[in-house]
This record gives sequence, C-alpha cells and structure tokens, in this order.
Amino acid sequence: MRISPFIFATIFSSLALFTLISFFQLISSLFKVTFKKYDELERKLVFDSLGVSMLILLLIHLLQLLFALIGHKFSFMYMSGIKITLRFLVIPMDNFVLESLILDVFLIGLTSLVLRYKYGLISSRQLTKKYVILTIFAAIAGLILVYLYF
Repeated sequence: MRISPFIFATIFSSLALFTLISFFQLISSLFKVTFKKYDELERKLVFDSLGVSMLILLLIHLLQLLFALIGHKFSFMYMSGIKITLRFLVIPMDNFVLESLILDVFLIGLTSLVLRYKYGLISSRQLTKKYVILTIFAAIAGLILVYLYF
C-alpha cells in the first residue's frame, strides 16, 4: 500500500511549515528569555519545553543504540550524528532524509505547543484556529508539490 503523492506532500508540507514556524519562535523565545522580557510562567514554559524535548531525543537515541546492539535494522536510524534516515515502504521515495536539527526543532515546537495549552497560555479555540490555517496552507503547498514533481 502506497500513500498518494498529494497526501504525502500535504503531510510533509504541514510538518515543514510547523517546523519553520517553531524555529523562528524558538529563536525569539531564547532572546526574550535571555533579555528577561518574559514573565515567570513563560520562562518556565521555555525551559520545560527544552527539557522535555531533550528527554524525548535521549529516548530515541537510546532505542537506536539498543536496536544497534541487538543487531536489528530499525527503520528510524541515526547516522553518524548528522542525519536521521527514515525508510518507509509506503513513501514512494527510496530514501527520505530528515536532518537531525529539523527533528530537534520539531520536537521543541511540539512540546512547547502542548505545554502552552497545558499551562493555559493558549485556548483550545486558538489552537484549532492555528492548525486549520496551517492545514490549509499545507494543502495548497501539497497541491503545488504534486503538480511540480509528480
């Protein structure tokens, strides 16, 4: 079973857009924390997001080490500290490469979003509105990618 190119391009576009937004929010948050422009709750949110993300990345790397030690070829493979390679049978490409920085920023952005909702800094309505707009832009980008490359 293969994923249609439109669905793959839409999913990839939405993840790429979310990661790009998260990257700039991370840079902005780090500057605001450094120059003390955040209140205590927002500073706690930034530090907790970084901490939870690092724990998730540590678990990913420990799982990869465990699978490497037992000799099992796991499809989510970390290669020499530089790249993470995803090999799926359902994606029409043979080798889909995701840089480790992109994964790190994606995890930090995702944990930051979940913690913002948990701490009450954004409401569920704001969260839904944000992702409806993100999905619309991703669908448009997916259509463009499918038209150009498939």
